[in-house]
Amino acid sequence: MRYKEQAINTFKKIDTSNWNSFKDNVFIRLINKKIADTQPEYENAIKVPFMDLYKMFYIREIDRGNDIVYGYTLQKGDMKKFNVKFQKLSKQAQDNHNNDKKMRISTLKENIAKQSVFAPVIRIPDSAMTMAEGNMPGTIIDKDDNGNENILVVTNSMDVFGTSYMASQNMINEIWNRFRKENFYMISMTQNKLMCIREKYMTENGTKSKVEYEDDLFGMIDKMNSQVENWKDILSYRLYYFIGDDGQKIISLKET
Repeated sequence: MRYKEQAINTFKKIDTSNWNSFKDNVFIRLINKKIADTQPEYENAIKVPFMDLYKMFYIREIDRGNDIVYGYTLQKGDMKKFNVKFQKLSKQAQDNHNNDKKMRISTLKENIAKQSVFAPVIRIPDSAMTMAEGNMPGTIIDKDDNGNENILVVTNSMDVFGTSYMASQNMINEIWNRFRKENFYMISMTQNKLMCIREKYMTENGTKSKVEYEDDLFGMIDKMNSQVENWKDILSYRLYYFIGDDGQKIISLKET
């Protein structure tokens, strides 16, 4: 779907005349701080620091008939207009975001199939994402021999602002559990899609050091960002690391 920003009073399905009528349709999106601080359209938007990003709040309406997601980014003056305190706005948006039924978590193989025009009829064989001894290096193993998941892709049914689920505790918990409670990395493929990679998978059975595999991940980020058509769709050139076994926190890493 395409995303289209619009005026707050032009939504067709959502009544935006008062807070109670649209509060269930307020969600979180993430944007790079440098972009938000330099683009005039974000000057008065409500922005909350989140590592090297901002959390922003927007009203969302889905028009499946025209394949468009309409949105309005809430501005500082809107809180006064609707008589809503920031704490109330933030909690409501976070709750909506955490429980968003549009969120999708899939294996890399499943995600590739969904992106294919043949998705309804093809079935990628289990061996397609494995690497037997002697195969060319670089083949992705999204599941190991025991069926344990190594790589998961997070998006939503609209393919809009999927990376924003990095700010959802529910999403983080689900990935953490699916990775058998092991630390993992997150890479924003664009603003719309997030890749999560189990750290132990990157070590290649202990043969790679942290310096080596993080360097590989930064190379992956550069390559993906270089292929993004619109630079505004690039969320970050940083790598995000979730430490679940020591404090349950996300840290932002930049290439040195």
